[in-house]
Amino acid sequence: MQLRVLGALEVWVDGERRGLDAARQRGVLALLAVRPGALAPRDWLVDQLWGGTPPPSARTTLQSCVYRLRRRFEGSALRIESRPDGYVLEVPAGESDLSEYERLVAAGRTALDSERLEEAVGRFREALALWSGDFLADVDLPAVRERAGELEEGRLEVLETCLQADLELGRHSVVVPELQALVARHPLRELPWQLLMTALSRAGRRAEALDTYQRLWRVLDEQLGVQPSAAAEELQARILAAGEPEPAPTRQAPVPHQLPAGLPGFVGRGGALKRLDEYLDRFRTRPAAGLCVVTGPAGIGKTTLGVHWARQVADQFPDGQLYADLQGFDPSGRTANPGTTLARFLTALGTPPDRVPADLEAGTAALRSLLEDRRVLLVLDNVRSAEHVRPLLAGGPGCLTVVTSRDRLAGLMVTEQAAAVTLEPFGADAARLLLEARIGPERFARERTASDELVAGCAGLPLALAVVAALADLHPSWPLASLATELRRNVLDALSAGDPATDARAVFSWSYRSLSPPGVRLFRLLGVHPGPDLDVAEAAALAGVTAAEVQPLLDELCRSHQLTETAPGWYAMHDLLRSYAIELAEPGEAQAALGRLLDLLVRTGYAAARIVSPTRDAVSLQDPDPTVVVDPPATRAAAMDWFAARQRTLVGLTYLAGFDEQVWRLAWLMYDFLDYRGDWNELIALHERALAAVTRLGIVTEEARAHRNLARINLKLRRLDAALAEEQQALDLSRSLGDLTGEAHAYIGIGRVLSAQGHKADAVVASREAQGRYLQVGHRSGHAMALNNEGWDHAALGDYERAIVCCEQALAELREIGELDGESDTLDSLGFAYARLGRHDDALRCYRRVIELEELLGRRHQLAESYASTGDIHETIGEHATARDYWIRAAGLFEELDHPNAAVIRAKLG
Repeated sequence: MQLRVLGALEVWVDGERRGLDAARQRGVLALLAVRPGALAPRDWLVDQLWGGTPPPSARTTLQSCVYRLRRRFEGSALRIESRPDGYVLEVPAGESDLSEYERLVAAGRTALDSERLEEAVGRFREALALWSGDFLADVDLPAVRERAGELEEGRLEVLETCLQADLELGRHSVVVPELQALVARHPLRELPWQLLMTALSRAGRRAEALDTYQRLWRVLDEQLGVQPSAAAEELQARILAAGEPEPAPTRQAPVPHQLPAGLPGFVGRGGALKRLDEYLDRFRTRPAAGLCVVTGPAGIGKTTLGVHWARQVADQFPDGQLYADLQGFDPSGRTANPGTTLARFLTALGTPPDRVPADLEAGTAALRSLLEDRRVLLVLDNVRSAEHVRPLLAGGPGCLTVVTSRDRLAGLMVTEQAAAVTLEPFGADAARLLLEARIGPERFARERTASDELVAGCAGLPLALAVVAALADLHPSWPLASLATELRRNVLDALSAGDPATDARAVFSWSYRSLSPPGVRLFRLLGVHPGPDLDVAEAAALAGVTAAEVQPLLDELCRSHQLTETAPGWYAMHDLLRSYAIELAEPGEAQAALGRLLDLLVRTGYAAARIVSPTRDAVSLQDPDPTVVVDPPATRAAAMDWFAARQRTLVGLTYLAGFDEQVWRLAWLMYDFLDYRGDWNELIALHERALAAVTRLGIVTEEARAHRNLARINLKLRRLDAALAEEQQALDLSRSLGDLTGEAHAYIGIGRVLSAQGHKADAVVASREAQGRYLQVGHRSGHAMALNNEGWDHAALGDYERAIVCCEQALAELREIGELDGESDTLDSLGFAYARLGRHDDALRCYRRVIELEELLGRRHQLAESYASTGDIHETIGEHATARDYWIRAAGLFEELDHPNAAVIRAKLG
């Protein structure tokens, strides 16, 4: 008997196909076949089959389906085993096409590792031939679709590996048609494009190879807004140089070390550590990524265990360790964005910020590609759900991921075959060890009876024990017996109830009352802070005191372990403590504290935003709070650092109810920072909240601004229809107000979208509409910008003379008002037009001035581009030595920026 799943679901016995006509039976068998040998819980099966709304008879129907399937399998090697919580489909080796596929792929990889290329290709081809369609192609259930996506990714990787081996065997011409079909089906996978370029070049079809690179460039630019990788750039450079297109040397990848510091005096958890070690041993023998989930109730020590163990085994992952707190159970209810975490991981692994994909799926694919051949340990802390973490589960076969969560994450157990380590409260011995380690063995032994009472009162909750120990350490003159009496009198019943959240709250209430009155007040107010951490100035604003006055209070909270100093001057509070603090804060004092915090951050952020982009149209600010002291950054670098340190706090504040006036201002001041970072999805969500806020307030001018900003973001994401719709709304709103400046801004945006859509003539019309309105209101920089845009579009249409007229007018105006960045951009447009007309002296004059301006402005990317363009013109007019000099400067800057154009320039240098 054989089970076939690599296509339509089929069961074959003695060479004959057995029918499975009942749809429900097919669904049950398909779900069991998603992970053969793994437990499929009954509740999960019911939810999958009935979509979350099962009938009362669902379990009975499920049992009936299993019974009928067993009858159908009688006499065969396939078995459905019952377990207390569900069912397991046992499929012996060789009894399914999936197991045969996996066997052949493993054999192919073994042959490949031993450089037996012919044998490897043969095994891979046999494996791929087993596929007759998508995995379980005729069963449409969520888990099946998810597993199908995983297997399809693996199948593509096998095909790519096979074709790569074919190339090494010299079968260049043979694989070209297959590679052409592969890039057509999967245009966003870059490796097939590189293989196709190599095959064509080695087959003597060099022009087609170079054209393939250009097609790849257009596809990535249009669909993802990114450029080809450095490897593709280097391959193109080799082909341009007519050299043998062997694989380029791999760039040395950065090795991140992101694990937090371990906790001194770690005790207990011997069983959990042993299970993790055993899983690590099994992981080494598996040809797949590893995943382990550490679960348990709040305050049980999941993070402490995960970090402690990760640090013990970190040396076994030489390519680095990644860590992220996903804030899955943040008291505010807002979790960390997986896309933002992906971007941080990609950047840490060496991806330039401007090459980080905006799309979540593309980001996951990029992380998967980076980790495919690396040994990296990932720790994903405080995960809320399987869906929350799934985009980050992109490790290669040498990568191990440790997830911590209060949720059981049963979905990962089924679909990802994750190993589970569930933490329970400490037993008495482990709890005594923890308390003894924290308060010292002498004091513990001297007051042994009271120590045992404290251990019993904390009910084995590590966080409760840590708070008790911290308080005892903070007050060494207090007898432990008095602490035990206080705990027993106020919270003993609650601590015996078995609810860890209640246990923690009871202990916190007792510890809270031991603080000084100012410390009590600060503890309450820190809970309302929406970010993961805060600095001294933010704490002072919340409390309405000076930084000098708040510092001793922060020190007091750190000593009692109710606050942690994560870096000099930066503090974080455990999420359980924050939840408790939020409960204690009275609504009036909480709103007042948030108002002061917003005043501090909006005013400081406004000053920082004006440094980052001094030419933006300003917005008004509300009257300042007299208790808040603003210390804005002094330089552009400091301003960018200020935003980076507070990004999550600033975004979190935009979710607050009752602060609409501040929400739209926060969106305004964060625009350029997030734009520079390429965090487009965050920008979209942020400005959607800003739009809702100004709509509630009825501020139509700001509604129009929000629509314009949303349009700009959508344009960068290449969502051109959405961008055009947003600009049209902005235009309509500005017209309703008679706001000519707003209308002009909207027409500028409309022109850019039309230009991106290829409607250059229509874009020229829009730019002229903008010019007329800018002239009426005297907005000179806007008028010049619109002229330059028109000139660029004329140049794109091939009307270089007209482009020059427009750009010269823009240049004169920009020089009058002293706007250097606009002058540089316009001179760049002029240089382009002059060069196309063959007026090389005029083009060189423009580019030399651009170089002067960019050296002054410090925009290194634009400076590198100007060096490159200047070198190209010198090469055209036969001044080869001068051209090389400019190219060398350009290449140096591009390499400092880790920009792929470095390879292009190096190819010109030979």
